[in-house]
Amino acid sequence: MTVAALLSGSPKPLILSLALLAFTIGCSLLTPSSFASEPLRMVVMDPLSKQLACACVQGFAQRDYQALATFMSEKMGRPVEMFVHESLAEAERVTDKKLDLIVGKQSVIRAEAADANIAITPLAMLTDREGKTTLTGLFIVRSDDPAKSIADLKGRKILFGPADCDEKHATALTMMKSLGLPLPAKLETLATCNQTGLAVLEKQADACVISSYAMTLLEGCGTIDKGALRVIGQTAPVPFITAFATSRVSVTDAAAITKALLAVGDNAQLKQKLETRDGFVPCPSSDSAGWTDWRGGPRRDAIRSDMPSKLPTQVRFLWRKKMESPAMAGIAVQPPFLIVADKTSGTKDDTWRCLDAGTGGQLWELTYPAPEEMDYTNTPRATPVIVGEKVYLLGAFGCLHCLELKSGRVLWKRDLLADFGGKLPTWGFCPSPMIDGDRLFTGTASTEAALVALDRHTGKLLWKTAGKPMAHAAMLLDVFGGRRQLIGYDIESIHGWDPETGRCLWSVTPEARDYNVPTPLKFGERLILSSENNATRLHAFNADATIRPQSVAQNDDLKPEISTPIIVNGLLFGVINDALLCLDPVNALATRWRFEDKAFNEYASLIGGNGRVLATTTTGELLLLAAEPQACRVISRLQVFQGQKRRSPDVWAHPALVGNRLYLRSPEEIVCLRLDEN
Repeated sequence: MTVAALLSGSPKPLILSLALLAFTIGCSLLTPSSFASEPLRMVVMDPLSKQLACACVQGFAQRDYQALATFMSEKMGRPVEMFVHESLAEAERVTDKKLDLIVGKQSVIRAEAADANIAITPLAMLTDREGKTTLTGLFIVRSDDPAKSIADLKGRKILFGPADCDEKHATALTMMKSLGLPLPAKLETLATCNQTGLAVLEKQADACVISSYAMTLLEGCGTIDKGALRVIGQTAPVPFITAFATSRVSVTDAAAITKALLAVGDNAQLKQKLETRDGFVPCPSSDSAGWTDWRGGPRRDAIRSDMPSKLPTQVRFLWRKKMESPAMAGIAVQPPFLIVADKTSGTKDDTWRCLDAGTGGQLWELTYPAPEEMDYTNTPRATPVIVGEKVYLLGAFGCLHCLELKSGRVLWKRDLLADFGGKLPTWGFCPSPMIDGDRLFTGTASTEAALVALDRHTGKLLWKTAGKPMAHAAMLLDVFGGRRQLIGYDIESIHGWDPETGRCLWSVTPEARDYNVPTPLKFGERLILSSENNATRLHAFNADATIRPQSVAQNDDLKPEISTPIIVNGLLFGVINDALLCLDPVNALATRWRFEDKAFNEYASLIGGNGRVLATTTTGELLLLAAEPQACRVISRLQVFQGQKRRSPDVWAHPALVGNRLYLRSPEEIVCLRLDEN
């Protein structure tokens, strides 16, 4: 095995480099540090800080940010002054508008900073005791209320939180809309979870939405009796505690602050005081900053916020680089790094190439023997997964590597077949590993260890679960039925597992056997499954977080063999042979329209956002379509690859959309093209 590191010099640590890059883009007033000797003024708006929460629940909501200030002062060699306030306006008044660092609920800080015209840039996020950086909104009712799920709240009075609290306002409304519930003509909101909880208890409303951390405090402080209120559902996760730098902070100071925050993870005593498992971690890349996993990121939903409004009239390549063989694996990008799979030595070796995303120049490569043959070429199938400073690569024959992203240095490796046993799947190992905090989940070919969790930093086995060998679809990690669970297929069934222990929570075996290639999708509180022999189904969950085996809706028109559908504007778009279909999940998965076009031959990769769907076909053509229920409207289309010298286009690798750049892989090359007209 060889790793040819072609980087020159000694690059800065990746996390700080990315923070610097994001900070440079995000702040328009950056200047050389003019106040490095001044105190760093940190404003804390965390609702779980000891100054803003009561001490009724032992060991909860008593985060000690003065300890963080002291720690940062020692790390940075400069004083750190800490202020605690519930509002940014009050903090500005007290500090005479000299704010450097703001730590608190992300949606609140963003909203108040926008109102105050304060430029901010996220630097890091604080994990909770479970390692999560998110929170959800909880839909709650009185314990004697007949409602069992959010869907049962149709036509009933619901109280929401303020508009700047995403988890109990915008995300809650999105959840209701996805379930087909009519939204109130006039939203009724209350400022605090105490107020909304008491209003429901006193029968002033039927239900309310509170922050996921609030139930413990409501019961622990005696505001409500334990068991008086009951959770019947929750929203999708939203970002929680985030550290933001203001435009007063220079690039150099931002790097120093970020380094100090990330060092919290190495201090056990401070982590205890901050009630955190992993300390601060780098902010997840915005979708315009990277494409770091199968279908874009950890949510695996292929949704982008910066989709083009139209395609250029002609192809505009920024760069093109020749490859030695065809490819099935998707592309991963975390600027300035791009990871792409190739085969060398006459297809006898797997070769993973790291390219400069801006120029296409090669930075390093990893090559190892993989000479065996299989159907549809022996090239890797799994899209690389980039998390922080590391990239995870899984070959078709089960070779799993963890590499340092900036250099290509191998940190650890495993052979899934040799380590766990079993027979090589017909089409090889296809799904990308799933990363969650410090854990890596992957299926194997073994019945004794069908699903395993590894320490993503060392490769050490954390747990294993027996079962049928895994199928070809990527896994999904999300909240269903109020419980966080890992959802994926084996060769016969669909399962939900507890990510903490690997315990199987439920399983459903459909009537017809399937290859199980398309990825499961989350739609509100429900799960969408699509496959060739069992069509497209919508499943609900019970109060105990188990799936209801009988689907609540089914559509027999959409039977994708390989292509994973996408949800845009509450509509489901999917590809079958020579057609793109639009389904309405809110209305029993009804088919809204069918667009027949030879471009949709066998497979297409779908990316969505901003009311549009971008399809990349195997013929090397891009189609941009409006995500509308009335009829198919093609906004524009663009042929990227013509018939190439050695092979037909045959574009199977999932592309990566990063800002206005689309990275595409054909059998002969990888290209970067601009999707805007500028």
